[in-house]
Amino acid sequence: MLPPGHIAAGYVVSKAVLSYLNYSLTSEQTTTLTLLGIFIAFVPDLDFFYAFFKTKSLRIDNQKVSHRTFITHAPILWLIAGLLTFFFAASPFYKALGLLIWLCSWTHFILDSEWGVMWAWPFNKKLYPLSDSYYQRKYAGDKKDQSVNVAGFWKYWWSVAKREYFTRNGYLEIILIVIALILIAK
Repeated sequence: MLPPGHIAAGYVVSKAVLSYLNYSLTSEQTTTLTLLGIFIAFVPDLDFFYAFFKTKSLRIDNQKVSHRTFITHAPILWLIAGLLTFFFAASPFYKALGLLIWLCSWTHFILDSEWGVMWAWPFNKKLYPLSDSYYQRKYAGDKKDQSVNVAGFWKYWWSVAKREYFTRNGYLEIILIVIALILIAK
């Protein structure tokens, strides 16, 4: 999943959670929580910068490093952080933030599940997909294709975008973006 999908999912989930909660929040607090939910849904992918540093490249070679095996992609940590924030919060704002930490981060992991997520961490770092994915079928046994070896920075990232958007999750990402745009337009 690419950043626009994670951002859209964070927005949609934030709006849903905040409209469901019966907390008396000001419009400023609601806006702040929505922006935080968007950021939280995207933040696990900030580990890409570490992956770029490790590979000394702005391309990701999954044979050298997979950012999904970093601790930032461990769903249990986000669940714990969210629930601790919720249960120890004294104000409705921080209770809502706790729920958003959990739920918005988990949208990230659910959307990344076509590629696999460390659902069993800390017991192992194996990436578990939620279904038989396009990625598994296309790249099974073909290790060299996983790095999308295309010359040129823009050509490389364009090929990654094309590969990501023509999957089941890619279509889901487009639907989430449309839903988010509809909610914004209201």
